[in-house]
Amino acid sequence: MAPFVIDFIRNQYTALPYPTQSFSGQTILVTGSNTGLGFEAAQHFVRLGASKVILAVRSLPKGEEAAEAIAHATGRQDVCEVWGLDMADFESVKRFVKRIEEEEKIDVALLNASISKTVFEECNGTEASIAVNVYGTFLLAIGLLPTLRKSTEVTGQKSKLTIVTSDAHFFVSPRSLISDFRLTSRQRHHLTNANPQRSLQLSPTLHHHTCQTDTPPPNSCKFSSSNLYPANSRSPLTHPRTLFSTTFLQGSAIPA
Repeated sequence: MAPFVIDFIRNQYTALPYPTQSFSGQTILVTGSNTGLGFEAAQHFVRLGASKVILAVRSLPKGEEAAEAIAHATGRQDVCEVWGLDMADFESVKRFVKRIEEEEKIDVALLNASISKTVFEECNGTEASIAVNVYGTFLLAIGLLPTLRKSTEVTGQKSKLTIVTSDAHFFVSPRSLISDFRLTSRQRHHLTNANPQRSLQLSPTLHHHTCQTDTPPPNSCKFSSSNLYPANSRSPLTHPRTLFSTTFLQGSAIPA
């Protein structure tokens, strides 16, 4: 933890590079884009010339407010489109993917949406943070792959899929794994009986991952990350060192 704390303090006084790359003519998707990092990223994409930026948000009114704020800040009108997407509702994710498939192309998909829970809350038969930050996120990611591959064929340029993650696991001490990680029988049931076709193999290796979509998938696709949870998430099932193991199997782009 000590090296991370030093890096964290140093980063607070480090100037970030100001984006200058042109996104002229590109269609960009940003989830969780009405506030925070998602909003700032969407604003940069508009400023850098994107022809369309899709703001995927749970609250349409808040999304419209964000779109107006971006238009005002950048001086570019009618670039942002606000689409409804509830990452906790898998049917909403599937509907969103179907709508995306109607787009001619998606050059960049930035999956930023997440939630942070401090108490156990159930959603779709599992813990809420897992439902949104893991299942919902990767259900969307896999569903987007056919459209991203199609975009590569249309434009001749590599489409990009990026998932924003968290360094919060660095704050956890080994001692806390014993003192904090207490599961009720019901919580343990959800953990040990997860649908293997919807779960992921998670290991502490990935902070930020961008997939190049111009290569075909293997017979089975495995994703590795333990940092899919927002900072300060203390829910037992989203403890940053909790490991979940399974694999998305080849088949439909969107697991049933």
